[in-house]
Amino acid sequence: MIKGIGVDLVDYKRIDLKIARKVLSSEEMSVFNSLKEHLKKEYLAERFAVKEALYKADNSLYNYDKISVLNDEKGKPFLKDLKGYVSITHDGGLVCAFVILED
Repeated sequence: MIKGIGVDLVDYKRIDLKIARKVLSSEEMSVFNSLKEHLKKEYLAERFAVKEALYKADNSLYNYDKISVLNDEKGKPFLKDLKGYVSITHDGGLVCAFVILED
């Protein structure tokens, strides 16, 4: 059963790397810190968009640094410890995230 659906759109230019500690979980911070500098903003924007979409799907999910959005061995994003689906796309300086949560 679908519990909630959320979508969010983020402009990379509006992302400040200073928010990383407020948005990223410890697992995500490890990935973030291992990235080359030019990829960090994209990674942070993607995670921020997913977490905003999650909040729209279920407004009890507001502790962004406690939620992990990771990638499987093929690069597909998934929600750790949450039952649901996530899709991320980006083009022209924008990133869009779509989330479906299940009961």
